[in-house]
Amino acid sequence: MTRDQDLVERWVRNASHYSEKDLLIAIYVHIRELEITVSELTQAVADLQTAVQGVADRVGPAVTALQEALAAANAANQGLQASLDQAIAADVADDEAFAAQVAQLQADLAAANAAAGEAAATIEANVGQLNTIAAAPPAEPPVA
Repeated sequence: MTRDQDLVERWVRNASHYSEKDLLIAIYVHIRELEITVSELTQAVADLQTAVQGVADRVGPAVTALQEALAAANAANQGLQASLDQAIAADVADDEAFAAQVAQLQADLAAANAAAGEAAATIEANVGQLNTIAAAPPAEPPVA
């Protein structure tokens, strides 16, 4: 139970013991106390508003500067992201060009291996013919 509720309850119980004048004086005293409390609260609200405005005045420029710095950082980040995207695209293009070169070199190597194989087969056939000729008995000179 609050102090005011307790006070009201006591007044109700003891109201028959007080005169109308005493009750009016008590009501006046409580109204006066309430007016003083409201006045103090009004002053506290005004002081708080002044303090809040003071904080806003002190913090406002810093917030503005931080917002500008954030905007600049975001712009720089977008620029860096664009540069990164370009670098990635160039890297992908370089990788594709490198892959094409590797594929061409592999094709050239396969063709060179095929040509070397054909040359080796021709050489082996020629060596075989030479061995056959060398192994044959010498031909008789023609009779004249």
